[in-house]
Amino acid sequence: MILAVVKSLLVSIRNHAWVIIGTAIIVGMIVALSFVTFQSLKQSPVFPKELSGKVVDKQTHFLETDHGSRFSRYLILETEAGQRETIEVNEKVFGQAQIGMKVQSDRKGVRVVSNE
Repeated sequence: MILAVVKSLLVSIRNHAWVIIGTAIIVGMIVALSFVTFQSLKQSPVFPKELSGKVVDKQTHFLETDHGSRFSRYLILETEAGQRETIEVNEKVFGQAQIGMKVQSDRKGVRVVSNE
């Protein structure tokens, strides 16, 4: 009788082995994806990078989706090192900033510093 129960149990496990293996693979993939996502979030800054530079261009992009539409406003800054950086700004800063003005971006936000 015990042999019959063990044999029945082994047959049951064998019949469900693919379900168990499939579930283990899916769980493993979810854990790996979560780990990779967490690592990439850890390396990317939560706040915009701190930089300052002169405005060399202003751009407005229009995005339309099924959920609505919006404008995105960008300033292209040239840093003291000569590199060009693009930052997204709100409507107020976009209106204040003019070509040639100095703009600073840090944890406090983006602001027009001077008209050098």
